[in-house]
Amino acid sequence: MIASLQRHIQDTNPLADAPTVRLCKFALLELNEIQDYGARAVECLIDPAKRQASAEWLQLLDDCLKAAGGLDGVSEAVLKSIPRQHSSKPYVYDKTPKRDERFQDPYNAGVKPPEAFLYSEKYLPKPKTLMMYYKRLREIDVPEMMSSIITETKGKPWGYYLDMTRQLWDEARHGMMGEVGFAKDNVDWTKIPVNFTWSLNLNTQLTPIERHAVLYFIEQGLMPKTGKRFEWEVAVASGDALSGLFQDYDWADEVLHAKIGARLVRQGLPNSQGSHRLRRQVLVPNPQPLPRVQTKGFHPTPQLVARDLPGRLR
Repeated sequence: MIASLQRHIQDTNPLADAPTVRLCKFALLELNEIQDYGARAVECLIDPAKRQASAEWLQLLDDCLKAAGGLDGVSEAVLKSIPRQHSSKPYVYDKTPKRDERFQDPYNAGVKPPEAFLYSEKYLPKPKTLMMYYKRLREIDVPEMMSSIITETKGKPWGYYLDMTRQLWDEARHGMMGEVGFAKDNVDWTKIPVNFTWSLNLNTQLTPIERHAVLYFIEQGLMPKTGKRFEWEVAVASGDALSGLFQDYDWADEVLHAKIGARLVRQGLPNSQGSHRLRRQVLVPNPQPLPRVQTKGFHPTPQLVARDLPGRLR
């Protein structure tokens, strides 16, 4: 891709095609960063034995590129019979989340909600930052769930997939913020149960639009003073500069996500009896409150919403 963009810049007219040249230059900045990161990752993860084991696969990729005339299709195509491999069977999307060996006890839903700690007046701001890092890390279940919405929602305008993909990446960043925060404080997060029952339940029990409605319900609930603003205030009061920075951007992201959800969920709900109930429960002001833990400032956790909402839609 880098070579293709560089070739376009070289071959085109820089005056007539100035807008495209400008876009190519910005894309090259990110692509070169990706290439540099990928090369370093390969050095760390791939030894000669693994490289040899991948030789056949790498040769297949090279053959496919040559048969297509390069990624941009401008080179002379090299005709060669390439048998189908993974595409020989129709792709079937598996929406069941998968976690690797770093995640212990992923079905453990008995972990006390971090909000009970975060909103308690018994604890100082500093230890609460660790709980917020845990909250951020747990957000990896959001892209797990959002990817299923994007994949299973067909025929939407380009803007829908653009907004949803931007939000998915934001949620992935939030999960990485938690991991980075723990690394800064020398905390081994793999010793902490990080369950995936929220994304598992939503992906396997609700329709895509119902999943999005649950997500929107959560995000709009983070907008009051006891939501993202409170988390940022705690982070600033703790003196942990990284936590304050992360919570500042996390707050800004969620404001955008609530706006995206308000627009896309309303547009996506079909005209059906079940959808009318969903509108009343999630999209109208002052919806019927979900069960709450009696802790000052507590808001329903994603697990609580995911567990309760399906029954209320029946």
